[in-house]
Amino acid sequence: MPSGAPVLLPLLVHRESGATGVDTTTLIINEADETPREFKKSRTMRVLGQLNVNIADIPKHHWKKRRTSSGFAYQDLDVEIGMKVESGGLCFDYRVGGVVYGEVKLDFE
Repeated sequence: MPSGAPVLLPLLVHRESGATGVDTTTLIINEADETPREFKKSRTMRVLGQLNVNIADIPKHHWKKRRTSSGFAYQDLDVEIGMKVESGGLCFDYRVGGVVYGEVKLDFE
């Protein structure tokens, strides 16, 4: 992975209509050969860190209103998680429409 150039990972966020507060994206590292179906802390899988974003800062026009077949209202948001290598750590950011709304740097152990 080139230093300084972010790799963008697409993510779809769901929230209950009208929800506010902080969205927490948990960053997990998996060193196993196969991708597991669910997270179970182990020797090869662990939490790397968390990326917290105040969703009230994201303009409303980015949220897409949806409704389940049973009538439950929710919203979708297309997000990109930017990941880049910097001196001594990995940097992650939370992007919507090309704008960064949150960042975290995780130091190498």
